[in-house]
Amino acid sequence: MASLRCTQRLLKRLKAKPEQDLVEPQNRLGDWYANILNIGPNRLVMVTSDRTLLTVIVPIRDSPRLRERIREAVHDMLFRIQIPPDLAAAEVQGMDRMAFGKTANRSVLGSMNDFTFLAKHYFMDEPEPVDLAGLQLYLAGTPCGALKYHLPAEEVYRAFRISEPSTA
Repeated sequence: MASLRCTQRLLKRLKAKPEQDLVEPQNRLGDWYANILNIGPNRLVMVTSDRTLLTVIVPIRDSPRLRERIREAVHDMLFRIQIPPDLAAAEVQGMDRMAFGKTANRSVLGSMNDFTFLAKHYFMDEPEPVDLAGLQLYLAGTPCGALKYHLPAEEVYRAFRISEPSTA
């Protein structure tokens, strides 16, 4: 089981109370950190894996379904970066009962701040509606200082112990 570690701002928006005793995640991607992301008129939630910095972005509307939409977005993202379907399904199944918690890793939050900056510039000249899938792939291919300048997608392959898919 993984936890959804939200910023205070997001917890307040969701009217959620964080659980005090979160269990250590048993899944490959670890806990997920979440924060509000506003791009123009779009109200979104940025969600980042604490182990790999893989990031998905979902609309904040219909917040009671937020955890379900996060699981769907993670599954879709794992498919897009070519994680085998059985491994992707098992990972998402391990996210079934995500408990809300407080953030606990400032390094992940710092990386999310970098991703927020990149996301806003990614859409600076883009017409509406925003292409969240394209943005997520862009962030998965962005070198991160917290990962010793490896890419989040590369860290996902390492976490799943698979070789990087060939692009040929």
